[in-house]
Amino acid sequence: ALAVLLTGALTLMGWGLQPWFEPASVVMLILAGVLISAAYLGTGPAVLAALLGGAVFVYWFDHSPVILTPQDARHLITVGGLLASGLVVGTLAGLLRTQIKSSRRREIHAAAVNALSRDLTVALTQEEMLSAVLKHINQSFNCPAAIFLPDGVRLSIRSATPGMLLGQTELAAAQWTFEHRQQAGMGTGTHALAQVRCLPLVTTSGPVGVLAVAPREDGQFLSPDERELLAGFESLAALAIERAQLNDQARQAELLKTTEKLQAALLNSISHDLRTPLSTVSGAISSLLEAEQSGDLLDGETRLDLLENADEEADRLNRVVGNLLDMTRLEAGAMRVRKRASDVHDMIGAAITQASRRPGDHPVRTDIPEHFPDVAMDFVLMVQALYNLLDNAAKYSPPGAEITVSAEISQEELIIRVADRGLGIPPEDIEKIFDKFYRVQRLDGVGGTGLGLSICRGIVEVHGGRIWAENRPGGGAVMCVALPALVEEMAA
Repeated sequence: ALAVLLTGALTLMGWGLQPWFEPASVVMLILAGVLISAAYLGTGPAVLAALLGGAVFVYWFDHSPVILTPQDARHLITVGGLLASGLVVGTLAGLLRTQIKSSRRREIHAAAVNALSRDLTVALTQEEMLSAVLKHINQSFNCPAAIFLPDGVRLSIRSATPGMLLGQTELAAAQWTFEHRQQAGMGTGTHALAQVRCLPLVTTSGPVGVLAVAPREDGQFLSPDERELLAGFESLAALAIERAQLNDQARQAELLKTTEKLQAALLNSISHDLRTPLSTVSGAISSLLEAEQSGDLLDGETRLDLLENADEEADRLNRVVGNLLDMTRLEAGAMRVRKRASDVHDMIGAAITQASRRPGDHPVRTDIPEHFPDVAMDFVLMVQALYNLLDNAAKYSPPGAEITVSAEISQEELIIRVADRGLGIPPEDIEKIFDKFYRVQRLDGVGGTGLGLSICRGIVEVHGGRIWAENRPGGGAVMCVALPALVEEMAA
């Protein structure tokens, strides 16, 4: 219709220009109509415009009789030229339009693949990667999708978009795809009754999963462009899954390496902390035995000194073994808390008494209100935790430095602080000192296994409390413990 209207308009224009132009010039107008029809409307409309324009030219512009004569055969050249022009230009224009559309589709597909690649690059976990793949598939094809990953010998659904319905038939198709590395499901010859099409996710290392896509309509994913785009998503998904698996393996390897380092540190520390008191105890006993056997009796002061050293080192050995056992119980979840309404004065006093041999010449000062409410706690465990804090304060304080223990109720919490006047804690170590086997590196070479503060944190946390460290103004460190002090907690 447009070709006929265009030819008619140009004919009327040529009719109006006939008095001033030769017929050959009018042919140019008709040729222009043919070329316009070919370029914008296609080959068919161009052929119609050529035939119609040729007939109009012959009858109206260059031949007055109604019936053609043999002399008018020359007009076949004009009509043939119009037809040839229409066919050539129409064909070229059609090819150009096809190429433009194809280029636009490829550009859109490349942009979609690049967008997915960018999202996968910033994704850190496997769940984020799978969500990115499914989101882009849903946006590009407007259809639900799911990803299956192997769980042992069977596949399991790891991630799916809303509206994805999967039954036994679909699961069987996915399993077959994973085992045979071929497509299955809708539109294929295998498990054709499935409502999804399953595509294998394969890398150079082998199959890593299956991508299932549910077409919205029959014939979807049949065009080469759609298949190409889906294949691009498929490749990126496979690489992303493999990268996530490699990341997990790298983390496991790093964790194993860290564990080996911790084990080595534990063995070194434990061997030193066990061997030293054992050597002291053994040496003291050997000296006493030698003296008894040789008849060269030691004086009372020497015997007392040997016995005190042996007793002190035996206590030290007992503490090391106790810390190891407590850490094992904490990590195994075997430490049970038996909360009872307990007197805070008694708890702090018991811890100070128990630690009195350890601080030595470190005087301990308490700052506790006289009338202090009872707090729900496991008395024995909290005495042990406070003892570890006092032991840590004495260990890192200079001789004769005072240790202060204070307690208060603040915002329905019992706050206990153990403050010393040592060198304090380096800022980079404040968040790490409660980690297992972690010790602040000092030039004075203070011994220890790095378990005391870690055990304190475990005991406080099983009480539902929290523990932290601060540097004390004027020098030193403060270890802070906060426990729930509500009436309901006490009743529990």
